[in-house]
Amino acid sequence: MAANKGLTLRQFVAVLHKNFILQTRGRRSVLGSGWGAVLLQILLPVAFFSLMCIPKYYIQPYEHPAFLQPQEYDVDTKWWAGASPYEGPALSAGNNARIVFVPDTPAVASLASRVAMAVSCPAEPYKRICSPASITTFACMFGVGQAPASCQNSTACMTTPACYQAALSSHLRLLPDEAAALQLLREQPGSVDAVVVFPEALAAAKAAKAAAAAAAAAGDGAGRTRVPSASKRSRRQMAAADHVGHGSSSSSSSSAPSAAESGSLGCGTPGNADGDGLLLDYVIRMNGSDVPPTQLLQDLFDVSPGIMPLPGNLLWEYRRYWFFLNLQLAIDRALLGGQQSNASLPAGLTLKLKPFPWPAKQEDIGAASAAALLNLLLVYAFMAPTRAVVGSIVREKELRLREGMRILGLSEAAYWASWSLTHWLTLAASGLLCALVGAYPFRHSSLALMTAFYWLFSAALISFSYFLSTLFTASRVAGTATQFVYALSMIPGFLLPFVRPYGGISWYLACLSPTSAASLMAAALLNWERVAAGVTLQTLWLPVTQGSSFCVGSVLLLLAADVLLFAALTWYSDKVMPTSYGQHEQPDTSSSSSPYVDIVGLRRTFIYTDGSTRVAVEGLNMQMSAGRITALLGHNGAGKTTTIHMLTGMLQPTAGTAYIAGHDITTSMAAIRRSLGICPQFDILWPDISVREHLGLYAVIKGASWAEAGGVAEQAAAEVGLSDKLQSLAGELSGGQRRKLSVAIAFLGNPAVVFLDEPSSGMDPYSRRATWDVIRRRRHSSVIVLTTHSMEEADLLADDIHILAEGRLVASGSSLSLKAAYGDAAAAFPAALRALDAAAGELGVASYGLSVTTLEEVFLAIADQAVPLHTPAHTSSSSSSTTDAGSGRPSPVAGRFQSTPGEGAAAAAAAAGPADAGDGLVHGAALYWQQFRALFVKRMLSARRDRLAVITQLLVPLLLVLLAMAVSSLQTTTPQQPPLPFTRKHCLMGSPALLAAAPSVRQQVEFRGFMDGYPRSQIVDTQYTQLYRGSSGPPLNLTLEGQLLAQWDSGSPHYDAVYFHSMPPLDQLLSSLQGSPVITLLVNQSAVSGLPAALNQATTALLRVMVAAGGARKSGFGNSSSSAHPNNYSSQQAHLGAPGIASAMQGPPDPAAAGGGGGHLPSCLPDIRVASAPLPLLSGEAAERVRQDAGALMLVLCMTMAASVLSASFVVFLVREQENNSKHLQMVSGAPPTAFWLSNFAWDLLNFSLPAAGILGLVAWYNQPQLAGPRLAALAVLLAAFSGAGLTLTYLCHSMFKDEMKALQRLNTAYFLSGYLGFTTTWLLGLIARILGKQALAAATAQLKGLLRWLSPHYCFAQGLYDITSTYQGSGGLPVPGLQPHGPSNPFAFEVLGVAVLHLLGQTLLFGSAVLLLEAEEGRVGGAASQLDGQQLGAGGAVDDDVAAERQAVEAAEDVDEALVLLDGITKSYQQGYGLPPVAAISGLWLRVWPGECFGLLGVNGAGKTTTFKVLTGEVAPDSGDAAIAGHSVLTELAAARRRLGYCPQFEALPAALTGREVLHMYAALRGVQGRARIAAMAQQLLQELGLSQYADTVCGACSGGNKRKLSVAVALVGGPPLVLLDEPSTGMDPSARRFLWRVLQSQVCGGRTILLTSHSMEEVEALAGRLAIMAGGTARCIGTPQHLKSKFGDGYTLELRISAGAAAAAAGGGAAAGGDGGRVDSEHSQSTTGAAGAGAMDGDGGPPLTVAGGLAAAATATEVAEHHFMAVMPGAAVLEKEPGRLLLRLPLGSPAATTSSSTENISSELSSSSSSGVQGAAVVSSLADVFEAVEASRAALGITEYSLSQSSLERVFLSLAKAASCATDGE
Repeated sequence: MAANKGLTLRQFVAVLHKNFILQTRGRRSVLGSGWGAVLLQILLPVAFFSLMCIPKYYIQPYEHPAFLQPQEYDVDTKWWAGASPYEGPALSAGNNARIVFVPDTPAVASLASRVAMAVSCPAEPYKRICSPASITTFACMFGVGQAPASCQNSTACMTTPACYQAALSSHLRLLPDEAAALQLLREQPGSVDAVVVFPEALAAAKAAKAAAAAAAAAGDGAGRTRVPSASKRSRRQMAAADHVGHGSSSSSSSSAPSAAESGSLGCGTPGNADGDGLLLDYVIRMNGSDVPPTQLLQDLFDVSPGIMPLPGNLLWEYRRYWFFLNLQLAIDRALLGGQQSNASLPAGLTLKLKPFPWPAKQEDIGAASAAALLNLLLVYAFMAPTRAVVGSIVREKELRLREGMRILGLSEAAYWASWSLTHWLTLAASGLLCALVGAYPFRHSSLALMTAFYWLFSAALISFSYFLSTLFTASRVAGTATQFVYALSMIPGFLLPFVRPYGGISWYLACLSPTSAASLMAAALLNWERVAAGVTLQTLWLPVTQGSSFCVGSVLLLLAADVLLFAALTWYSDKVMPTSYGQHEQPDTSSSSSPYVDIVGLRRTFIYTDGSTRVAVEGLNMQMSAGRITALLGHNGAGKTTTIHMLTGMLQPTAGTAYIAGHDITTSMAAIRRSLGICPQFDILWPDISVREHLGLYAVIKGASWAEAGGVAEQAAAEVGLSDKLQSLAGELSGGQRRKLSVAIAFLGNPAVVFLDEPSSGMDPYSRRATWDVIRRRRHSSVIVLTTHSMEEADLLADDIHILAEGRLVASGSSLSLKAAYGDAAAAFPAALRALDAAAGELGVASYGLSVTTLEEVFLAIADQAVPLHTPAHTSSSSSSTTDAGSGRPSPVAGRFQSTPGEGAAAAAAAAGPADAGDGLVHGAALYWQQFRALFVKRMLSARRDRLAVITQLLVPLLLVLLAMAVSSLQTTTPQQPPLPFTRKHCLMGSPALLAAAPSVRQQVEFRGFMDGYPRSQIVDTQYTQLYRGSSGPPLNLTLEGQLLAQWDSGSPHYDAVYFHSMPPLDQLLSSLQGSPVITLLVNQSAVSGLPAALNQATTALLRVMVAAGGARKSGFGNSSSSAHPNNYSSQQAHLGAPGIASAMQGPPDPAAAGGGGGHLPSCLPDIRVASAPLPLLSGEAAERVRQDAGALMLVLCMTMAASVLSASFVVFLVREQENNSKHLQMVSGAPPTAFWLSNFAWDLLNFSLPAAGILGLVAWYNQPQLAGPRLAALAVLLAAFSGAGLTLTYLCHSMFKDEMKALQRLNTAYFLSGYLGFTTTWLLGLIARILGKQALAAATAQLKGLLRWLSPHYCFAQGLYDITSTYQGSGGLPVPGLQPHGPSNPFAFEVLGVAVLHLLGQTLLFGSAVLLLEAEEGRVGGAASQLDGQQLGAGGAVDDDVAAERQAVEAAEDVDEALVLLDGITKSYQQGYGLPPVAAISGLWLRVWPGECFGLLGVNGAGKTTTFKVLTGEVAPDSGDAAIAGHSVLTELAAARRRLGYCPQFEALPAALTGREVLHMYAALRGVQGRARIAAMAQQLLQELGLSQYADTVCGACSGGNKRKLSVAVALVGGPPLVLLDEPSTGMDPSARRFLWRVLQSQVCGGRTILLTSHSMEEVEALAGRLAIMAGGTARCIGTPQHLKSKFGDGYTLELRISAGAAAAAAGGGAAAGGDGGRVDSEHSQSTTGAAGAGAMDGDGGPPLTVAGGLAAAATATEVAEHHFMAVMPGAAVLEKEPGRLLLRLPLGSPAATTSSSTENISSELSSSSSSGVQGAAVVSSLADVFEAVEASRAALGITEYSLSQSSLERVFLSLAKAASCATDGE
């Protein structure tokens, strides 16, 4: 366990180091790479946050003066509530209020009558003066203005029914239940101002009705119901609560204060069902828009009410209770009147109102403005870094780099932990800088807490990003989707402060999104900075909402929870969700098994998106032993790579399994991978990491320590020949060098099993053989499994060969056994050769060669039987062949590749017909139109098949705009507001009231009774006797207001106070119309709902006083009949009369009884309970919209983001075509640059129009006034102008990138920054300049606007959108209170739309011209290049006479007019880097290629072959010299030269979304083939020629590598260009496909086509090339025909021997006779595997079993014996290669053709010096027959199991020259 932890820690550090390199190193610095990208990522949020400093700098803190109102106002006048105290339904009904009472019972009817009196009979005459234009008093809303003159006196009014009858009949209405009231509201919307519900009375009425119905059903004729007793009240309350709960009003239980609050112990009020006792609990229901929200209890963050109300200042919100409060007062007066002598009249009560005074306060408006910007900037500041985090993870997954590391043993913990730390450090650095920048505007907040927030936010974002990364497999999709998901995830946090401003569970749930949590944190910061408190330890846990305990601490805790939540989701999604590769974790059920690798019934089926399936591997069974190399061979698609992927865990088997060292691959992959090495087809390499760093990383992953990693890396690099490349980046290596590095990685850590998937692909022969040596050396310590298309590689390396076809195993065995089964006998060779030698002169045979059956022929024989080739019908005649005279065998070349007479010419004519026809090509304008149309169709087809483009370019912008429109038009469709009981606990925060009274009142016993009724625990007598009256009154410090101000910062705030102006004596209080108390309520404005609560407690106290004082005279509460029920209050007479109250005044209350009301009033007294339950929104009722500024900001933000995403998305296709050379290939094929860009522009405009139309449709659908009518048309014009500017800017920037994903991300970021951030900056500066009147700032802002308008189309769009919305006078664009812009109202005015359109059109012309100029500069490779001294060119080694003669001929212009290709001394160098000398790719090349020939260019990787092709195609300019095609210079006539060539580049430059047929159609059109029918016929002919007919309609991206190469060749051939450049055309093809391609190319040459070919296959060059040149060091080392070079530089024949120690031992024991069996071996290698540790093999023909080490020693000894034997038998022989079991000899046989010219003396000396062993004037062997006889004679004795004799091959010549060049370079 400790070892595993140590390994995981080392892996963590290694991957962390890798991540650091990736983050800080880059080969390009444009728009951010390497350190530039890191700094950009770190500083990007800081750039956003720096905007917050602007308002803080310019806007200084504002000093609010003290607020003192000298006068109080009667509550029923409008003066305390503003000019429009009420804006409910009465306003639209002539100021006539209508109130509904529920239920319709006698008691409620009686109460309604008293309410009518209260509202119709004001005490002051002036309150009867009403205006129809406005509301002046509450009485005016009940028809008091139309009352008779006799009603002027209040007493007369109440006793005259005519005075209040109008109110009772027209303004008050009774309904039986609440359902009827709601039905009335639905039927007559706006007809009712308030519904007053008495829950207990309603429940009692229902109970009575139910009892009556039950009695009637029982036959009770009396029909009388039993009145519920007082003991049943609790049940009635429960019923009422149930009723109100369903009716969305307040239940009595919820609205009732507690016993401690009410002064009672909860006992009921006695009385009958119709008495007032059931009316003390009532609920007033009004429209939610006419009263403050019930959740808004306290305004926590408004600093001061100011001298006048301002929008958004909630300290004035209490005034919206004007109607509610007056209705409450009228009902309470009616209830109090029930205790007076005449219970049919309301009690008198004069209520005045005065707001609390406020001290002078400072408000930091600058900090609040900065915090408001933070809410807009914080989330989007981290969008780009978040997208980069997701992109980095998905990119490694997409490129299978992560899976490659996992295969090699990387633990999941190390991977995720290293990336987490990498990303967190970057974001943490951003967070720290943001906190430091924020310290300036947020001076009150703790820097430590703000830093902690940013760091937690960074961690949560990273965890969130990792979860998102598990949902995607393509980085392009991930980047775009992340941007939308990011924007979507912040919407809850952005909106909640507007739609749920009072908090609640939704605030906590929103914090499950890190971005929403950050937005809510910004909202909290705004509030705390506004009151100059900041986020500190003192405010950390204080609530920031009125309706919940949500606080800053909640944000921090929930961010920490987000880290854990999304980490868990990441783990689950990464392990469980299906992926295209990898395995799901399953329990380990492994057991020991032998051999080391045992495959049992392995099967894999692929399911495609259309539901079809394909079996890739079917029932595979095979075994692989330790110490042996196993080769898997097969056609492309045979299942080789799929098998390796299953064995390494990259794919899950559909069925079957395999065991590696006894571990089951389906359950124990982690254990298997601990000793696994792999070199996959794809290189698991990072371009920006060096060779040394790669090897060190993987060495640590495989278990090496850090101290050992450096040495291991150097040793591994040396082993594969990369020592001189240790410091080179992987991206700078050639393809072959990258494969070497992958092989070195595979063997790190001495793995027990190594899988090599085409390890030598792309290597030149020299490097390939060096790699073979590495594999051979490693075979003895590992099980090595390789796949290859090189049969020579398999023949030389593999001990065991398995041939697959269609996923099945079709043949197995050793190379020897397969050749024996399918090869030809060699026993008759000596006699046949002697006969040929004897008849050579007669037959005219000058020379001949000989070869034995090859493994490639065996493979073709086996594989072709299993999978028949799909060849064209006409090629069946190609089986005709010529034979070598006297040999009796088909000629290797003629028999395989020669076409039948006339076939090649016909094929070439079919393909090249138009070129040869002269007038078959279109020219001029017709050609230009055809090329434009072909390029346009290419874009159309690519877009149609690229679903991702639809998502990126259409859906995501539309979703962003939809989001903006939805937010902008969002209505507060909030659920029904909960009932609010007006209790001290709820609405006055439990704080006691303050009491003051006039001196005369203080002497009254009634005053002390009032205090007892509160009770005393909830009221504090201040002893003050005066209120503040301004300058005419007493000093402030002697008033109640002075006391309030003195205690303001005491930490114990008060929210209400009561001042008694007068209090009538008890007898008058209990007598109707005798007198009324005069009270002033003082309310703290921050307690929004404190006013109704304060009134409720005051009237409750009066009720208690009246009940206590009047109980002796009333027989029942609220019941005029004293005989109906016993009076339960009579027993309290002795305590509640005047003597009792008087005694209460004699001393302070008993402290022990204070909680029960002071001990002087009984514990069981009634209380009034009132609640607010806003009515539900009705259909058709306008809902309140989200604040306009929030919606407008979101609109501009999301619109700009949509524009950024849309315009940046077009870069993807351009970068893809640029990087895969498709664009260059189209240019080479004749596409004019203007046609290329115009076709792109036309398609992109069309494509742009779809989302643009969708955007306009969404805007029209939502029909927002700020973007409706002419403003919508202006937006359409703005979008149209923006489209051209945005597209051309993208075209201009595309060449800066090599990676399409980085291009999309970085352009998107740059566009959004310049657009939205630029707009926000100028808008903010302009706003501040307008507020403060700073002319200099306004001028600077105007200059900045002008600059941004010319540089950024996205800024023009954002500013133009804002200007258009600003023309709507109702919104003002982005409204700021009191600062509405006074611009034009016409959206088409020049200063609104015109200036934006003008700049956008100018940008379109500017950027478009720049694109064409740069394209012309790139295409114009000409120009007078400096010519180097001819003596210097080609220096660096001896010059072959043929090369010198070619140079002399070119320089002398001999036959240059006849040459189709002419290279005249071209040179080309590449810059390595800053401060490093350039590297010469071509150092002087002179060459002529004649029409109708195939010329081969050979050379090692980096010899200059591909650069030569780049010069010929115009991709790069030569530093000096010139090249011409058909007489047209590439310097001065590039277009003409390109029209005469076809090009097949080294890597596929095919549009992945187009089919093969469509690709050929496009290139035929580009080359000018006339007519669609002719184009179609030509394409079909080429598809048939190349065997692609069945794949013609398959998109290129789905084709195999071999078919892609065939199609690339077809592209080069289509249109019949006279010259075809083929750069390694057969790379990746299996032998069958390769030979088929050769046949096609030979037919083209036979038809007169000229082919210039490069290849690493010497066999290919021998088969195709009539002449060739071998390049080394950037120049030609030799030129001539293949036979000429072999004769000139070759050294006779080579004899290869395979020797078995076991066979030799058996022969030595007499078990074998001399002689041979004709080259056949009768027995195969028998295998005996004992596991990984001690594998043995039965060697040779039944030899004894040997251990691996013992077998090696024996084989080496047998090889030494064979060497000595043949050196003695053949005196001229020389050893070329020797290893245990294999010997390669050179035999310089004498031949008439073996003479060489003396002119080759210099080059021959180089070759001799480079040989491993030379012959000093030794004699030559005279006859091949002698060689055969010598080998056969000693075969058995020496243990020779296989041998071959062949003439020195072209590859041997190539290797010799390459080695000589290498030696020369080392010498220099």
